[in-house]
Amino acid sequence: MDHSQKGMWFYWNHYVECKTAIEKAKEISGAGNWPVDIPAFTEEHVIEVFIGKSAWHNNYGSAFDRVSKYYPDLEAWLQSSGTTQSGH
Repeated sequence: MDHSQKGMWFYWNHYVECKTAIEKAKEISGAGNWPVDIPAFTEEHVIEVFIGKSAWHNNYGSAFDRVSKYYPDLEAWLQSSGTTQSGH
């Protein structure tokens, strides 16, 4: 992955994409359409595609999950600002 574009919005968007992929994978698995030639679905497998499990749980998931749960105004700002910022 290209980490040259660092900043809050870069990491927020990375988090959002990972959460979106997890939800999509859950849907596929729940519908019984998970490919048989890859390991069974777990959130950790999806997370590892984006970032290591330790980095996710220590930096992304723990921090950004709280933003989504407790700070809706901050979440809305991150969502809107992420489309206009260049990773700063």
